[in-house]
Amino acid sequence: MKTFITVCCLLLTFCHSAFAMIGISDQMIGGAQEYGRSKIASPVNELQKPWTVYEALKENIYADTERVIIYTPYLIVAMDAQNKAKAFEEIKLEDSRNLASGYEQALVIGAIIDAPEKITPDNLQVAILQGDKNLLPYYSELVTSSSTEKVIEKTAAQDTSNNGVKPVEDKMPVPSDKEKTEQAALTDKINIKMPVWNMQYYFYFDVSQINTTLPMILKIDDRLAGEREFRFHLGNMN
Repeated sequence: MKTFITVCCLLLTFCHSAFAMIGISDQMIGGAQEYGRSKIASPVNELQKPWTVYEALKENIYADTERVIIYTPYLIVAMDAQNKAKAFEEIKLEDSRNLASGYEQALVIGAIIDAPEKITPDNLQVAILQGDKNLLPYYSELVTSSSTEKVIEKTAAQDTSNNGVKPVEDKMPVPSDKEKTEQAALTDKINIKMPVWNMQYYFYFDVSQINTTLPMILKIDDRLAGEREFRFHLGNMN
């Protein structure tokens, strides 16, 4: 619920004139309201599944389940309807229409990614690639972040930059430096116990610059975890 309210408030603050991403009609709003009602017993991530896109490259060794959520007008109305149904509140057509109209003016993408450090939006390289276009978000925000200690498998070369991070200990005798060197040379893999940050961002793009009939790639890169790609087609989403 907190996430939903945050998206709505920021959208109203930062939107500007643009062409509609998706046509808004009473029929569309009614369908979204009914979809939201039908998911009253489900968690919000279940409702969001058709708009959830998972990372494609699978190269980030810190990643758990990196994904983005495409907040279309249909989805935001459905989320609002689900929240109101759970609270036994009336779901009104006019309220839903006003809510959806805000999402005609921006493509809002929520991203959940992992990295070995907390990363501010200024230290991310974010862009939508579509044909020969390279579209940057006009606003980005880090919404939530938390760290959890995890065991990460790395190559010996990847570990050279992890100063002070200790390998995972077990009940076996601690090997000598020579044995460690020999083992690393043989396996080229070591397990490291270290904090990994899970972060959620919102990125806002100008819809007037996007061709909704063509597929697109959202790239989110940083110097620590590397490149990520999320591939989707707005034409295949309500």
